[in-house]
Amino acid sequence: MPLPLGSGAYYTCSITAGNITFCAAPYTGRAVIQQLNGVYASCLIELGQVKFCNLPYTGRAVIPAW
Repeated sequence: MPLPLGSGAYYTCSITAGNITFCAAPYTGRAVIQQLNGVYASCLIELGQVKFCNLPYTGRAVIPAW
């Protein structure tokens, strides 16, 4: 379960082509991820899996717990 908003916790995730391949914790919510080229991708994540990203993203993300 995600921690409450303002908990200060972060999840570290690896993302390949817009899909989370590993997350340190199952995360559900929204994430705005800065890509290496500086462009931001907006993603909807459910239990650690990306359900929708407006851009395909590959890399790592540190997502604040909501």
